[in-house]
Amino acid sequence: MALLSYLLTLVGNISIILFSLVHSRLQTPMYFFLDNLALLDLSVTCAIMPHLLANLWGPDKTTEAWGCILQVYIFSLAACTECILLAMMAIDRYLAICQPLQYTLIMHPWVCVQMAAASWSSGLANSVLPTTLTLQLLLCGQHILDNIYKVPVVNKLVCRDTSANELKRGGSFTGGHFSTFIVRAALKLPSAEGRHKALSTCSYNLVVVTLYFGPAI
Repeated sequence: MALLSYLLTLVGNISIILFSLVHSRLQTPMYFFLDNLALLDLSVTCAIMPHLLANLWGPDKTTEAWGCILQVYIFSLAACTECILLAMMAIDRYLAICQPLQYTLIMHPWVCVQMAAASWSSGLANSVLPTTLTLQLLLCGQHILDNIYKVPVVNKLVCRDTSANELKRGGSFTGGHFSTFIVRAALKLPSAEGRHKALSTCSYNLVVVTLYFGPAI
């Protein structure tokens, strides 16, 4: 089952990226951000699933220190980056609803590249410091964990107080906050047809935000 999930994730995300590159109709800001989401999903999947499959099938359930560090960094980077990227996607849909006549002028390709770069840079900055601080702490006791790709889980091995390392980083639910603005803007439209069209325009963003933050909550 884990292998099937891994293969489906690879095929699905690679297909999204390839289709948006091949078809000119899909070369829009919406699919550009979806490509970034697919790339993030591929990064996390390729960092975690091969090692998980090896542990499930083989007798050895241990991992090298470098493997633990790599998984923690990649998972933290992807999680932080996706939060900011969902906010950027929400801004894109907000402009499509509230500024439809100026949308193509505002969301030109270079702006999309800058927004994506800001998301990746923010995710990197927001993950490197807490992850590095955690991995530099003194570990003790029995080195057994349920998983090895989350900072709070690794903190269980530390011999000292880790409250400073477990502070919630601000902005983690930024994407959800911006999505509420989209819904409010759509519901304020005067006609029922306009509200329906606006909600259908941002439906994919609302679905992604719900699927991402729902299990996290």
